[in-house]
Parts: sequence; structure tokens; C-alpha cells
Amino acid sequence: MKELFLLVLAAGSSFLLVVSVAASGVRKKNRRLLFLAAFLFIAGSGLAGRASYVLLYKAKNKIATTWRPRTGSEIYEALFGQGPAACTQVVESQDQVVPRIDTAIWLHFHTCPGEFKRLLARHQFEGGKEPTAQWSESIPGAENMKWFRPQAMGDTIVVYEYATENSRNIQTFWASRDSTEVFYRDIAD
Repeated sequence: MKELFLLVLAAGSSFLLVVSVAASGVRKKNRRLLFLAAFLFIAGSGLAGRASYVLLYKAKNKIATTWRPRTGSEIYEALFGQGPAACTQVVESQDQVVPRIDTAIWLHFHTCPGEFKRLLARHQFEGGKEPTAQWSESIPGAENMKWFRPQAMGDTIVVYEYATENSRNIQTFWASRDSTEVFYRDIAD
């Protein structure tokens, strides 16, 4: 940012100098001053071109960074307040880029029981053990994600769910019985 400010300041000063030298050259009918004004104009144009390039380059990088999809670890950190613990590995993820169009954030991660307890301590989750034998359908919203299959963790899993009073945010954990493999869905409206 400092470089851009200095370039704009130098280009602006150069153009002011061009105007004053050119006016002086015309008034005094001095060709050397007019050539100097032309040289200063070319130098100022170069500085203005460089300033434009720096501005566009920084804007492009900012836009690219803003629209870059988040990694699984970045999603985990945004949801749970800190980056994944040393015992946590995000295996798969799908971010909610546009609310109301993308229904939820989806995660699949391996973790340790202590980290999973920390995640559950954030809200008052309700739930318990649930048999997966009678699950014939996929979870609503996850139909197109072949990797989101909590049923694959065994015949019985632990399901925890939390919803705000008006159900504008619903968080669901599907965990293996030993709490080392977790699927997570966060629906935020």
C-alpha cells in the first residue's frame, strides 16, 4: 500500500511539474523548457502506468483470495474457533458459499475423543446412539456427496444435534462410538 501511495504521489507531482514547466516554457518561448516538460510528462506517465499496474495487481489478488474456496482446515477453524488440534485431520469438506442456495457446511474428519468433547461443549447438544441398519436413504442435502456416509462408521453411531430457538442454525454431529471419526453438518440461514 505504501508503494502505491508513493507512486500516485510521484505521478501527481510530476504532472503538476509538467504543467508549470510547460507554462513557463510557452511564456518565455524557451524550447529547452518545453522539451523538459515533454520528458517530465513521459516520466509521469510511466509512474502513473506503474501505479495503475500495482493497483490492478493488488485488486486482482484481493478478489482471488476472497473468492478462493476455503480448505477443510480453514472451515474447521471458522466453525469451531481454533484450528484443528494435532489429533484432528479434516478428510473431506464442502463449504457453504452462498447461503440459502448452498444448504450447509459439511465436514468429515478424524479426531481424538478429547477434541470431540471440546466441540460438544460449545452448545447443549441433544442426542444419543442410533442404529444405522434401517437407514435406507442418504441424509437430506447430502445426496450428491458420495463421501458423506455416516452409516459407514458401523451399525451404531452417536448423533448429536443442536438448533437455535428459531432453528436458523442447526448443527449435527454423526460420530463413531469411540468418537474418533466424525461427520458434521452446519445449516445456517
